[in-house]
Amino acid sequence: MKNSAVWISTFILILNSIALSVTINSSYSVSYDDLDPRMPGYRTEIKYRLQNDLGYCHSSCGKFPDKSKVQGFNRKLLDYIHNKKTRILAYRANNFRFYGGLRLKESWLGAVEGDSGFSNLQTSITLKGKAILKNKVELCQEITLFRADSTSYLDSASTIGEFLHDPLLSYQYSKRGPVASGVDIFEVQTDKAIIRTKLFGVNIQTGRDRVQFKGGYRAGLLFSGLTRPVDMFYRLDYNVWRFKFSVLSGQLTEAGKRYISAKRASLRLANNLQIGATEAVAFADDPTAYINPLMLYYIIHRHRPNNDDNLIAAMDISYTPIRNLNLYGEFLDDDLIVFEGGASKYGFLAGIYKSQLFSERTDLRLEYSQVRKWTYTHVSDVNAWEYRGQPFGFWLGPDADELFAQLSYYFSPCSIIKFSFSYARKGVGSLYLPHEEEGGDKNPPFPSGVVEKSTGGWLDYRYEISRFVIRGRLGCHQKENRHNQPGDFDNYFAHIVVVYNL
Repeated sequence: MKNSAVWISTFILILNSIALSVTINSSYSVSYDDLDPRMPGYRTEIKYRLQNDLGYCHSSCGKFPDKSKVQGFNRKLLDYIHNKKTRILAYRANNFRFYGGLRLKESWLGAVEGDSGFSNLQTSITLKGKAILKNKVELCQEITLFRADSTSYLDSASTIGEFLHDPLLSYQYSKRGPVASGVDIFEVQTDKAIIRTKLFGVNIQTGRDRVQFKGGYRAGLLFSGLTRPVDMFYRLDYNVWRFKFSVLSGQLTEAGKRYISAKRASLRLANNLQIGATEAVAFADDPTAYINPLMLYYIIHRHRPNNDDNLIAAMDISYTPIRNLNLYGEFLDDDLIVFEGGASKYGFLAGIYKSQLFSERTDLRLEYSQVRKWTYTHVSDVNAWEYRGQPFGFWLGPDADELFAQLSYYFSPCSIIKFSFSYARKGVGSLYLPHEEEGGDKNPPFPSGVVEKSTGGWLDYRYEISRFVIRGRLGCHQKENRHNQPGDFDNYFAHIVVVYNL
């Protein structure tokens, strides 16, 4: 059954009609690990642990659990979350409030692949500001200045293990020239520049921000949040009772006249069970084509004059059958063919999170993600599900999968150690080569062609003292067929990040 995403869209419409007349408590926020942005930030990770302890399903939008319900070591974690450090600058006057902050980050990655070595030293400074007018309008902005101080051999290194460059930092197109100096080593970017308010209980936002609707812990199949920020014409967030709804439409400014629209609805059937559905579309030329927040994208697409738009949808579930055990999954439908038609394009992930495994300080995570060949691609080419070369969804792109395992131990709320394992495979499939252009077998082996493989393990450590956060990673990978070319080698690496927050 071609275009099977329509039933997901219908589910969203039903939830939307229920939630239209109600208010919301909070808007969606995105957080990233200081060393590996595939993982959520430390506070978000603690939040999931506290929800798991109480037998709740995971929800990034929900509030932190009530302190009276949290016991033992988790009580210390909750106290850590509520112990907010004062900002470097705070100003109040009548109906105006302003808060300012500063984040300094130094990241060094060094590795050896076979007989070759490479290193990358990345320095960044992020200025943060928030102004609140009459408790009704909020303005937020972040400006990041960064440079690559030392880089060698990165172009030929394998890309299915560590991120060699921080994906949250993006240099300008080379043709635009440097910001300063004779070479392009210094750059400025703004990831957040938004204005938001609340009207009739609806959170309304416009401006630049990152988009993340993520079903997994390490992987996200539709919106992982790793691409460049979207310049949103609008974003609306609202909920009622157990329903939550978000919708946005914006431009991929750094890629020219390219646009996306997305909407997500979730339903918490019980405290321990939540289901969600998300539909999205990438399109070009007409920025208003999918600007209506209530219409199903599938219906709009059916009445468009061409077939150039790339519709994609996903469903996800989070279920906590007993305390300290969460099961979750996500299914991505790009174009699932049941009877006849083109090639099927889809992906899925499944995960298990067991907190307090051996003791109240030990956690275990298992997660498997797979995205089939030609997923995210589109016959129109320009509407491939990517932005500046990074897929919106799974970080490995199409024709790839990963098995990820992690065992964590908390020494204290400010200190944690993690042992991780990953087995990843990447076929020859590309974001820019759809089946309509490549042709051939509609059901090729998975992964296809000469498969690049990586089997590795590493040790992570995080320690926080005052305003400093120190993150370290030490590990190795055994890799085969780098860049899908025959050959085996060992990869040893070390990654150190130091962050200072003001």
